[in-house]
Amino acid sequence: MSAVSQNDDDDVKNSENPEWAKKSLRKKCECELCKSGKATSHNDDSHDQSLNQKITVAGVDLRLIGGTTKCARTMIRYFEKVFGDDKKDGSKGKDGCRALEGKKVVEVGSGTGLVGSCLALLGANVTMTDQSYVMEVLNFNLNKIGKTAAVAKKAFNVETKEHVWGTDTKELVYFI
Repeated sequence: MSAVSQNDDDDVKNSENPEWAKKSLRKKCECELCKSGKATSHNDDSHDQSLNQKITVAGVDLRLIGGTTKCARTMIRYFEKVFGDDKKDGSKGKDGCRALEGKKVVEVGSGTGLVGSCLALLGANVTMTDQSYVMEVLNFNLNKIGKTAAVAKKAFNVETKEHVWGTDTKELVYFI
């Protein structure tokens, strides 16, 4: 992830953004396990919970509000390697750039939308789910990413659905 410049900070404080998007968080996870010291595998600088993040996904420069996990960032690099088509040498990903095109994906626990956005930018039709209190941030990010994808002439087929991990998944069958 790149450092946030003054211009980036000004963009976050844009009057069009909701109040929560103008605030900042610590750089580390604030979940109860991390606060108590019980979780040690992800409460380090690689578990970036800073509010304003920039990351390039599938050749598109994205701006995310909210934290991302090391796992999410590792997964997007893996998906780009396997399914991407924008390698420096012009070669295709392992399974070709069209392997995800039109495939339906349901992501449970989408958070800020990083992994699902990557899959959508690689051609999948993605339904992203999370708990009710996460949906405003997720939808905010997806709206911004959708605009960025359109400018980059990249497909970005996403929808969101409220869903809590561990609850009945019958309602999600419709999306796959």
